[in-house]
Amino acid sequence: MEVGHLNPSTEPDVVAAEKPDASAGVLAGFARTAAFQGSLLVTGFGKGLLKWWFKMPVKLFRPVAVNPYMVFQHMAHGRGTTADVRFMRRVIREEGVGVVGRNFVPLLLVNSSIGAVLFNTYAGVMHTIDVSPIAEHVHGGMPIDLAPVVSGLIAGAVQSVFATPVDNLQRSLDPKAIVALRSNGGIIALVIDTLRSVLSSQPEPKPYIPLKNAHASPNHYTHRVHHLRHHVHNRVSPLKPLYHNFRITCLKDSVGFALFFGVFENMRDFGKRMVLRFQDWQGTEHHSNPIMKGVTITGPQALAVVGAGGLAGMGFQAVGYPIDRIQAEIQGRAQAGHVRESWIHAYNRIGGFREVYRGIGAQFVRVVPASAVGLFVFEMVNEYLGP
Repeated sequence: MEVGHLNPSTEPDVVAAEKPDASAGVLAGFARTAAFQGSLLVTGFGKGLLKWWFKMPVKLFRPVAVNPYMVFQHMAHGRGTTADVRFMRRVIREEGVGVVGRNFVPLLLVNSSIGAVLFNTYAGVMHTIDVSPIAEHVHGGMPIDLAPVVSGLIAGAVQSVFATPVDNLQRSLDPKAIVALRSNGGIIALVIDTLRSVLSSQPEPKPYIPLKNAHASPNHYTHRVHHLRHHVHNRVSPLKPLYHNFRITCLKDSVGFALFFGVFENMRDFGKRMVLRFQDWQGTEHHSNPIMKGVTITGPQALAVVGAGGLAGMGFQAVGYPIDRIQAEIQGRAQAGHVRESWIHAYNRIGGFREVYRGIGAQFVRVVPASAVGLFVFEMVNEYLGP
């Protein structure tokens, strides 16, 4: 069912401003390093929270739902530069630390909230599978462990319910307004104004029309069901623009995270087994020569985890990248005034399978290295904190 959609800005610099920047991955690595340094000072509840976070280090490879550096990237684009560390430091020096609190922290919290939904759903489904009678068949009945694949599929679908409105709102924001309001309410004020505009622009609710040729009694269940459907439709219809392309987002997230978690769990376990076999072949102890004092994890074991995480991120991009490419092509033509076309037509016009994946190597470079370094550090912290 086709639903209404938001009308993104028709400014010609929107597409250029929304192109992913390699600096975002580097800045994310810096942010994770800063978080690690600060975590050493946390005690009590904070330590318990850290244990929960570090328990699943694959979190660091999760693709973000919204770009937290969006405001700074639009500012940099307007000035003809890139949003690197030097640029952000200059902005903070000129406008104060408040610009970060108004424009970076809220988006970071949105990502954390959506990530909490994703990983808690994943953990819940994994636990349900582990205690169910089918656990033995799912975990050991195939050459690969299917439990993380199934859990990732469900978790991705649940996440898309929350991520789709965020994605549509992000696409609808005017880059010029983002920059102009950075010091006057920040990104939250702009999102609230945009949301009000979208919800207020919807048509009036349809009047209730009783069923014809049905049972005479108005209390009959057919009348009640019809009235309930009408009531729900009028309540939900204003939200349709927020869920434009929901099916596409759900497909991308469910299949993408099925690969994401499936590749990570299976490749991590495979890598660790290979390390142990190699150590047995050499006759060395499994936990000899740890990479730092206080932990038992060795360098090869940590690298196995890092490699699995990198492959997991690449697995998600293998699904998400072509979908995003086709979606951007359709949206760009719609902004230019062309008739909205189908996904098949857009796919064929791009050039087919080969062309739709063109440039994915650069995307791999953006998403893997910073996360790999962060994962290496956090895996050690997980080992240090203990169970």
